[in-house]
Amino acid sequence: MRREAANTLSHSLAASRLLSAAGGCIIWDGFPAHGWFEALRAEAEIQYSAAEIQECPIDDTEEIRGGTPSRSLLTAGGGSVQDAFYADANLLDALSQLCGARISRSGTRGSYNFYARDLDFLGLHRDVDECDVAVITLLHDNSPPGVGATLVAYPDRYAEPLSAIRASPYDGARAVDVRPGQSIVLAGGLIPHCVTPAAPGQLRVISALCFQIS
Repeated sequence: MRREAANTLSHSLAASRLLSAAGGCIIWDGFPAHGWFEALRAEAEIQYSAAEIQECPIDDTEEIRGGTPSRSLLTAGGGSVQDAFYADANLLDALSQLCGARISRSGTRGSYNFYARDLDFLGLHRDVDECDVAVITLLHDNSPPGVGATLVAYPDRYAEPLSAIRASPYDGARAVDVRPGQSIVLAGGLIPHCVTPAAPGQLRVISALCFQIS
């Protein structure tokens, strides 16, 4: 991505209510509604059998956004339930209200991510160009809050290159732990973030959807 485009997007996200009022990250309690949540959880259980291993032991040299962060986890494409949820007009309206900007889908399908093996993790990154705002819904976690596979965000360091954050990873780190039935709305194209290693025996399952500021 050109640096000019990155700067333009950063200004758009930085000016949004999601950053100014919520530090780039909101915990959305009770969302999705019960019916959607149960259906998504059931679909994720089915998709687990088709999940593929994602492994990358070393971060690339990307400093701004996208790239290939280090990782170890299982992922599977969404199914008809997640597709319908992603296309739901009520979801888009609610997100637009939360973010204080017009939000649109960045594609037609999301994914299910499974932190299912000891030390599964996702390294520090900002999301790809098509993912200005991410909605991360926790569907299942068999471990107590904060034990492992926790999202960590750096809202106060959004203007810094990723290498600077890697050099001092505890400065400004904010653990954003949720329980099943809650969602995280994250300005992932702007806020650096990662997922800490899973604990032994942990299974944490999330639904991940990406949106653009339009």
